Amino acid sequence: MVDLGFTKLDNAIAAGELPADALDRAVDFTNSSLQSGTKHGTGVAEHVADMAPGAEIYYLKIGDSVDLQNAADYIADNDIQIANHSAVWANASYYDDTGPINAIFNDSHDKDGVFWAISSGNQAQKHWRGGWQDSNGNSRLDFSGTDDLMALSGTANTVSVFLNWDQYGSNNKTDLDLHIQDKDGNTVVSSSTTQSPPNNNDPAEGVSFSYDANAAPYSVYVEHSGGSTSSLDITLFSFSHNFEHAVATSSVLDPGSAHGAFTVGAVNQTAWNNANPSIRAYSSQGPTNDGRQKPDLVAPDGTSSLTYATASGTSFSSPTTAGAAALLLDENSTRTASDLGTLLRTQAIDIGVPGADGVFGYGKLQLPLINSDSDQLNNVEEITLGTDPLDADTDNDGLSDSAEVSTYDTDPLLADTDGDRLDDGYEINTYGTDPLTSNRGDLAPRGVPDGVITAGDVLLLSRFLLDDSMVATPQEIILGDLNDSGGLDVGDLVVMMRVLHGDLPLP
Repeated sequence: MVDLGFTKLDNAIAAGELPADALDRAVDFTNSSLQSGTKHGTGVAEHVADMAPGAEIYYLKIGDSVDLQNAADYIADNDIQIANHSAVWANASYYDDTGPINAIFNDSHDKDGVFWAISSGNQAQKHWRGGWQDSNGNSRLDFSGTDDLMALSGTANTVSVFLNWDQYGSNNKTDLDLHIQDKDGNTVVSSSTTQSPPNNNDPAEGVSFSYDANAAPYSVYVEHSGGSTSSLDITLFSFSHNFEHAVATSSVLDPGSAHGAFTVGAVNQTAWNNANPSIRAYSSQGPTNDGRQKPDLVAPDGTSSLTYATASGTSFSSPTTAGAAALLLDENSTRTASDLGTLLRTQAIDIGVPGADGVFGYGKLQLPLINSDSDQLNNVEEITLGTDPLDADTDNDGLSDSAEVSTYDTDPLLADTDGDRLDDGYEINTYGTDPLTSNRGDLAPRGVPDGVITAGDVLLLSRFLLDDSMVATPQEIILGDLNDSGGLDVGDLVVMMRVLHGDLPLP
């Protein structure tokens, strides 16, 4: 888990949601405090633990791109094969597989063999993309028709807006500026980095400020300050506030745009089993700005955890997918990062338009019905039953979980279904008795008990007590010990006679 903070990690450990030794695998690359900043990483980790019980989870806290590179190096050095990053980065590239952030993930995937599950982002309603239009010649970008003001909606504490355009690496950049104004038309904040020669700064602007309800609603406008606007491709993103003229297409930020990222969108878990569920309205969509397929697939969100009562967002569909990759790797340890990606894509359930698309990718996350313990029950069936998918005989009674469920109708979670002190497997395989009917007190005829308490059982028990030549077998001692004394005695005989006469129920 590569995330920005792990507050409440202690709580998740104490509640048994995360392993007791979790802090032994925690590294804070920010040198601040692992359990500070945000609980996001803890909630994300819970989703991996729920999807892949027993997975060894590392908790790596980062705060900037240097920390991110250090985390990637740590992952390589410790032979970690699957990683999750449920975060987005703005303005590091034109969301086209280039730039320093994408390079970290691409190198980790291509050179170190790490499978990276990456959230697609929640920007479908917080994104705009288009060419330069200025219908009235006021040097402002028109977002829709003649509207050159992009109204923001939402009340998140921080307003963050990012602008960039497709001139990374160019020595002859256009100069654009980003401005935010309040409800009265007053400029609140601006970003006016000079991109034109000789400065040649990156074609990007960004602003961030504290939300003030008294000044809202806010609006964005983009102003041309110099250079040619011909053929410009422009992108605008917000982190927390929706756009009036949002464009869902190509709303995947970095590193979701990287080829080394397995990018995951979100479908509400309440609609997951529908034949053709809707995408979450906020789930970022592809393709990338250079036209590549994203996302790779979609997984459920709106799920629950200790840390988040309801965990909504692609931040949580991504770790569920990371957990699925962990299960596939556990099934076959020779699988590479590319193998895992291919398996997940080919096994996905196609939804939306036929074939891979920019909304659902290759479809809904689906794992094959793995049978990890080879007991003829797949893991999904075992989880539903409550049995251990890693142990063919959960209750250790000598019968496989599958045989108990499908053949004998015994309880795979209870070694002695009928409570007669003989394990189900022993009754079936050795003693030949019915594991669903208690055989306590049923001693006669010897070797072929008849399933009822009769005078013959009383007589045989009496002979065990009075005739030294009659030696009870271990099974007969177990079944005849009706007063739970640990052996056969007169008390057992008294109980058996009272059972026979109907004075007592069979113990």
